[in-house]
Amino acid sequence: MNLQGVCLVGELYGWAVGDGGMILATTDGGATWHPQGDTDKDLRAVCFADTRRGWTAGRDGIILRTTDGGATWRESETGTDRNLYGISFDTEGSCGWAVGDSGTILATRDGGANWRPQQSDGTHFTRCFTLDATTAWIIGKGGAVRATRDGGETWVTQYSGTGVDLRGIHAVSPDLCWAVGRGGTVLCSRDGGATWTAGDSGTETDLYGLWAAPDGREMRACGDDGVILTSADGGLGWSPRGSGTAKDVVSLAFTPDLGHGWAVGDGGLILATRDGGTIWEPQLNGIHKDLVAMHGHGAVRWAVGRDGILIVTEDGGASWREKDTGTRETLWGVHLLDDERHGWVVGEGGTVLVTEDAGASWQERSAPVDVALLGVGFEAGGGRGWVVGEGGTVLVTEDAGASWQERSAPVDVALLGVGFEAGGGRGWVVGEGGTVLVTEDAGASWQERSAPVDVTLTAVHAGRNGTACVVGRGGTVLTTTDGGESWLRRASGTEVSLWGVAFVAMEEEGWAVGDDGTILATDDGGATWTTRHSGITDNLKAV
Repeated sequence: MNLQGVCLVGELYGWAVGDGGMILATTDGGATWHPQGDTDKDLRAVCFADTRRGWTAGRDGIILRTTDGGATWRESETGTDRNLYGISFDTEGSCGWAVGDSGTILATRDGGANWRPQQSDGTHFTRCFTLDATTAWIIGKGGAVRATRDGGETWVTQYSGTGVDLRGIHAVSPDLCWAVGRGGTVLCSRDGGATWTAGDSGTETDLYGLWAAPDGREMRACGDDGVILTSADGGLGWSPRGSGTAKDVVSLAFTPDLGHGWAVGDGGLILATRDGGTIWEPQLNGIHKDLVAMHGHGAVRWAVGRDGILIVTEDGGASWREKDTGTRETLWGVHLLDDERHGWVVGEGGTVLVTEDAGASWQERSAPVDVALLGVGFEAGGGRGWVVGEGGTVLVTEDAGASWQERSAPVDVALLGVGFEAGGGRGWVVGEGGTVLVTEDAGASWQERSAPVDVTLTAVHAGRNGTACVVGRGGTVLTTTDGGESWLRRASGTEVSLWGVAFVAMEEEGWAVGDDGTILATDDGGATWTTRHSGITDNLKAV
């Protein structure tokens, strides 16, 4: 997942956008980032007028706008399905432009509520910059530069003196403007674009992002292979700065005093600087996709989720790194043996993957179904395992997942969670409609147990000697001590959906997690639960 645009409002507020409809927001200077929006279309640029009003543009002509800091994003009618790559507004947040494929130029005079096309040729435009309600520039392929001084009623073609694609543009006055592009191209105009002069960037690397301080002296640029450049003389001379990454850095932005800056790029990269761009530190390691399941032992944990993502920690969560599973399918379940080398993941379309080298490589295993597989569990030795999924699917393996056999279940609803007691004889499966299944023969046969609820049950922890704890929607917590013959509904103190539950070895101390940052704790085997403050409002999916 690549990030394509970034915008700052003061020292604390910022937004980054990118592939797959990703919108990330921070309100604490980048200490934490939270996803926003619900589109799946690639977003290419973002612009905010203040901490509440903002806009983003991207694939298929999409423009989203917010008036509440991104709590809600609404799609604007653009009248085009052409890809948009740039969006920019004046400081008042009233007048703006969006540009893209096939010469697309869209203009708004009402804060992005309505957009209308403006006259253009067929040039592929990449970015735009709005100085005020009347003055703006557009750049594009083949060294294209267009400028307006009348609010876009007319766009004047300016001769840039280059034929390379231009990718970044910034202006500080109606006269002073810069552009960057492929091959390390840096251009400057001091007469509003009537003439452009090429500068020496000191690199032949493609440049994408450009920013200039209000006085027009301090400048910053970024590009391929982690390149970040600084200039203190209005772009006459440039110096490289260490970014600490080899990933492409696509966009960057600063506060006017250079006190804070962020840069974003490929692989979900977000870098931060507090010294004007001399030293850069990663704020996020690129892991922004939804995570839905987690498993591990001791200080080692594996988590999986959207687009085939797998992230691993070996130091108790102090740091995480991503490993390539070789799939883009959403992964719904993960199981790691205590040898920390053998593991399995399952997901959409009957996906079953296995690793024998701690996730360095993965092999696909054939499953007898093509439905979404939602949960997975293995006995301690890793020989025998179980998978559950949509349509009442229950799969069993006796050879470490090399082959899988389907077992008959007495239901046809989605099954979300699976858990087995140590030894692998008695096991539990839970799912939609209050479904609880139990097996006493390692999954060869399954019997349905009556639960006192009809809501979706999402996760199960298998204890010892017929004890179990189940959680689900509506704050549901159920416990049994007799193999599921009877169930007690426990007071959780919440009505949000709970998605994960786990206990320590002695089975007295445990936790459950759910929507809105909910964390519940118990120290009496699940009989009573108390809320723990998480400090976040994100939905928590596993523990």
